Amino acid sequence: MKFTPLSEEWDSSKLTEDYEGAVKAEKWRVGKFALYQPSGIFGIKYLPLQQIRKAYPHDFQIKSGCSCAGTFPSRGVVVEYGDRQILKLIPNKEKVSEVIIGLLKDRIPGLDTEIPDLYKKETREKY
Repeated sequence: MKFTPLSEEWDSSKLTEDYEGAVKAEKWRVGKFALYQPSGIFGIKYLPLQQIRKAYPHDFQIKSGCSCAGTFPSRGVVVEYGDRQILKLIPNKEKVSEVIIGLLKDRIPGLDTEIPDLYKKETREKY
């Protein structure tokens, strides 16, 4: 398994053990030290938990298969890390978004999960 960092590199021996013991939420895993996301066939991208500054729910607009059908809202998670970088997690099931935020809150004391004012009016009712 090849681990690729999203921000800073860590010791891969720690990562293998952490990945194997991580809690799975759909295709993502949340370990004691990092958030893991599959990348390609055998690759895994990871984000050290100490880099995460904020995680909040967000409604993303997903395009359907047909160009004439328009878009529909889908609940996901925005993870802010480092210097104003973001990672968008859009699961197939909406409840997984709450699970991911809950796992991150358990592992990162004092994690900010408040939706930014900029996005508070961006709700499903708008679309």
